[in-house]
Amino acid sequence: MNMVIGKINCNECGKKYVVLKGFVPPTFYGQYDPDVLLRNIAKERQEYSEIKQRERSKAEKNGMGLIVYEDAPLSCPEGHELSFDDIEKNGS
Repeated sequence: MNMVIGKINCNECGKKYVVLKGFVPPTFYGQYDPDVLLRNIAKERQEYSEIKQRERSKAEKNGMGLIVYEDAPLSCPEGHELSFDDIEKNGS
């Protein structure tokens, strides 16, 4: 499961960041036991945390930071607003 969206440069602070998709809880349709559903969500959240830590380590080794993109406006940790259109997508 590739959670990396791509890379982006912040023109304000000059630092490059890896942009990671935010965690989205899984949706299960059908008759699931609530305890099973909660365990599945917890398992996926744990897997996401491991992916996020691994990507953060890779980014730091390459002198970059990590931004987790969720529904909020995209910005660097310094608070500079970034454009989603400026992301260098994986494979481009």
